[in-house]
Amino acid sequence: MERLFPPPVPRKEANLEIAPFKKEDAAVFLVHACAEGWLCEPWEIDFLLNAFPSGCLTARKGGVPFAFVTAVSYGCHGWIGNLLVHPAERGRGVGLTLMQRALAELRKVRTETVWLTASAAGRPLYERLGFREIDTVRRWVGAGCGNARTLQGQGDVPVLPADRLGWGEPRTQLVDAITARAVVYSGPAGFLMAQPAAGYIQIGPWAGDSLRQTFHLFDKLLSHLGKKRVVLDSPAGNDIEGDLRMRNFYATSSASLMFRGERPEYRPHTSVPWAASEAWGEVASIYSDKELR
Repeated sequence: MERLFPPPVPRKEANLEIAPFKKEDAAVFLVHACAEGWLCEPWEIDFLLNAFPSGCLTARKGGVPFAFVTAVSYGCHGWIGNLLVHPAERGRGVGLTLMQRALAELRKVRTETVWLTASAAGRPLYERLGFREIDTVRRWVGAGCGNARTLQGQGDVPVLPADRLGWGEPRTQLVDAITARAVVYSGPAGFLMAQPAAGYIQIGPWAGDSLRQTFHLFDKLLSHLGKKRVVLDSPAGNDIEGDLRMRNFYATSSASLMFRGERPEYRPHTSVPWAASEAWGEVASIYSDKELR
């Protein structure tokens, strides 16, 4: 792919070690992620370390991790996220080094399209790395209604075909991992997953022939939640903003959805593909401008 600008070159940092992201590093990462105000659950990191360990990396000094990135590959597509550098170490090109290493790992498995989300401050550097904007992702927050009850899945429509319709690639590992911990609502037109988290419910993935045809599943879920907080990350291109506002949801932040490589067949009207609050680059780390300083 042609570059409009030369790729940025990270500065060499003395005593810097790029090393695999180990399971024992997860606790350190989660502390830093919490300090940044991210929503991130431990299971997300466990999934990534098992699904694509070579793309999950840390930067260390004296053996202590202070910066992190994760990547995951689904067939021809991949995501990069969780790019986080300790505040005291920013401005030295460490985030860029991790980013380039993660991209290299995705190239090794012949990934054709790499996705991420970017803040306004981070976007220019991602563009220099060859990424282009395709949409905007907004984080929506609302609450349930009706009487709180124990969530129980409804319907028996196969999830994987509908998820593949929206995503464009089979995400069997991820969908299986989510299904094991989520409540699934499904109907003839598609499905919606509700994931219990610490103090809120995360919606996603949510997919169907048309999201508007599956809003009855969303309403059914809300009616079961009482006043519990609900979080949803949704691309602007699916045009459900009015429907969400009618249900008293409000946008709290936004990010550019970007890709690099082969232009994907993008179908935002069929899917809210994000399956986690922060973990896959799908809205990860990128609600601040701190990832590449």
